Amino acid sequence: MVWSHSALAAMRSAVRPAGLPKSIVSHATEGCADGARGRDSGPESVWTALRLGAERIGHGIRAVDDPALMRHLRDENIPLEICISSNVATGAVPSLSAHPVRQLYDAGVPITLK
Repeated sequence: MVWSHSALAAMRSAVRPAGLPKSIVSHATEGCADGARGRDSGPESVWTALRLGAERIGHGIRAVDDPALMRHLRDENIPLEICISSNVATGAVPSLSAHPVRQLYDAGVPITLK
């Protein structure tokens, strides 16, 4: 099931008063290397997830395209969950050698590998 960011925001607002866990993990849409995937791809999808209160970002490798976003992730210790083989298989990156995981790591962005 895919939920829009607005639906997630509404659910988060509804559960907070009930005292349910506030931890949010959001999967930021990964655009294909040729830009063919959804309109929410790119760094803006990560920023949107953060505005919704995400404390961890699933995927989100396009954060590499926004230096301010990489600094924010680093400074706030918000990790990206990265699956390199999935990114290559789905076309989010054109090849293993083109994957930005090293750039993210070198920028100090917390990452976990799946």
